[in-house]
Amino acid sequence: MAQALETKKKIASAFKVLVAGSEYGKVTIDDIAKKAGVTRQAFYYHFADKDALSDWIFEEEYLKKYPMDPEMSAYDEMLKVCRYLCREQKYYRQVLLHTCPAHMSAACSEVLSRELARRGITGHGGGKTTPEDFLKLCTFMVIEVIRNWITEKESVDPEELMKIFRLGLITVGTIFTKED
Repeated sequence: MAQALETKKKIASAFKVLVAGSEYGKVTIDDIAKKAGVTRQAFYYHFADKDALSDWIFEEEYLKKYPMDPEMSAYDEMLKVCRYLCREQKYYRQVLLHTCPAHMSAACSEVLSRELARRGITGHGGGKTTPEDFLKLCTFMVIEVIRNWITEKESVDPEELMKIFRLGLITVGTIFTKED
């Protein structure tokens, strides 16, 4: 078990170095295996593909070190995620241009779901949209803001991003409020 974890960490480390110095799509499984000092079979024993590896990295490096706090506001929780992504920007800039780790999307969804419930927002609005669809839409919007932010060459710091995001949501909410 400990050896399997060490192998995964070697593969993850090699992948992060390769992706930070190249494009996600150009990094091959052979490149990763060679850099990690393992075989292709060893890679595939631990990970189905690069997306699964990206997902594992987010889980290991973020979710296990910075567990979700049910008492923390969505704003502070997302700020925590953005600070982590900023520290790992070279890697995540490439990853988020091509994919979104499933655990990242799930973490955002959990934060938003908790905050919507805390505020009594169901998202139903009397139409055909279900609360689940509303949550998916909200999660998608947050992920896209994060993706656009982290992939910018000169992105603002996480605190500034959250201020801009908050102002943007208020502005969009105002624009789409039906006038009587």
